[in-house]
Amino acid sequence: MSDVLQITRVELQNAKVNKIESAELHIGSHKHKISSKSANGVLSEKFNPPLNCALQDALSLTITKRKRWPSRGRVVSKVPISRDLREVSARAIENKVSLKVHEDLTVVLEISRPTSMKSLIPTTVETLDKCPRFRILVIGKTGVGKTSLINYAFGITDAVKWTKHPSDNRRGVAEINKPLTSDANERFVLHDSNGFEPGEDSNLAAVESFIKEHKNQTAIGSQLHAVWLCFQTPLEQYGERMMESGAENFLREKQGILGNIPTICVFTKYDMLAEAIEKEWIERQKDYEVEDVDREAELRLRKMCVLPIQDITKEGPIPYAAVSTRIRFKAKLEQLIQLTQEEILARSPQQNEPAGVDPAAALALAIAQRVEPGLKIKGSIEYVVSIVYSMTL
Repeated sequence: MSDVLQITRVELQNAKVNKIESAELHIGSHKHKISSKSANGVLSEKFNPPLNCALQDALSLTITKRKRWPSRGRVVSKVPISRDLREVSARAIENKVSLKVHEDLTVVLEISRPTSMKSLIPTTVETLDKCPRFRILVIGKTGVGKTSLINYAFGITDAVKWTKHPSDNRRGVAEINKPLTSDANERFVLHDSNGFEPGEDSNLAAVESFIKEHKNQTAIGSQLHAVWLCFQTPLEQYGERMMESGAENFLREKQGILGNIPTICVFTKYDMLAEAIEKEWIERQKDYEVEDVDREAELRLRKMCVLPIQDITKEGPIPYAAVSTRIRFKAKLEQLIQLTQEEILARSPQQNEPAGVDPAAALALAIAQRVEPGLKIKGSIEYVVSIVYSMTL
C-alpha cells in the first residue's frame, strides 16, 4: 500500500465560482462527481470511504460553466491539476494541499495516507523546506532556444506568467542576478545569462561573480543546483559554428569557475539536424528508418559538438543532451531531466570530498520538471528522500 494516496475531500475555491455549474474530478481513468454546493456557490465533495489513488496517477478536473452574457449555453473544459500524485503528497501540510490551477481557480484536497507511508512524509516535507525550489542557471546566446527549452521542461505555457520573461523586454538582454519565477510552476527559479560573444568580457565576469556568490550560500535553497550551457546544434553543410571564442574561453576555465556544480551541455534545435539528414537521404533516394536518422544524428553531434568541447575542457567525457521542443523528440527532454538529476546525485557532498550539491535539489527537480508524468527518473522522490534521510543518521 506504500504506493497509494487516499483523497477524502475536494473543494473548488474560485473568485468566480458561482459560474461553475458542475465539476468532475479525474484520477487516472476514474471520474468522481463534485456535486455539493454551499450557499455561496462553493463546490465540494466528501468521499466516504476515501478514494484510493495510485501515486503515479494524473489528476485533472472537468468543469462546466455558463457562458458569459450576452451568449447563452454552457462550456465544458478540462483543467490539468497535477501530472503525478507524488507531488500532491509531497506538498501536503497537515493532510491538506492547495493547488492553484488557474488564476481564478484553486483546488483544495484533503488527503490521508496508509500507515506505511507516514514515516516517509515528514522527511519529504522537511526536505522541501530545505530546498523548496530548484534553482538553475541557463547560459546561451540570443536565439539559441533557451526560453522554449525552459518553458517545455518546466511547464510554463504562458509567457505572461513570468515575473520577468527570460528574453526581457529588450531582446537579447538577460540579467543573471534577477531570479525568474512563474505562477505556473512555483517549484523552480531560473537565472538567465547571455552567451559569451567576442569582446564581451563583462558577461564572463558577471557569470563568475554570480556563481561564486551562490557557491558561498549556506542555505540549500539559495545555492545554484545546476547549469545548462546551451548551444544551437550546428548544420555542417551551412558552415555554422557551434560557439564563439568567448564560449571557448569559458569552457577552458569551466572547472575553476563551476567547481562541483552539475553542468550539462545542452544542444538545442536537434530537430533541425535530424531533418537535414532526412532531406539529404531523400535526395539520395536512400532507404532508412527513423532509428537510422537518430544514430546518424548522434554520430554527427559527437563529431561537431561533443568532441570539440572535450578537446577544449580536457576533462574527458562531458555530460550532454541534444534536445528539441518538437513532440517527436520529447524523449530527448526526458533524457536531459534524467541526466541533470543523475549529475546532482553524483555530486552530493561526501566525506573527505569537495562540497557538492545537496541531494535535496534532486527532489526539487523531480517535483519541478513537467516533461513526463510517469517519468522513471533515477532517484524518484522516495529514493532521493531516502538519501537525504540516510545523511542525517
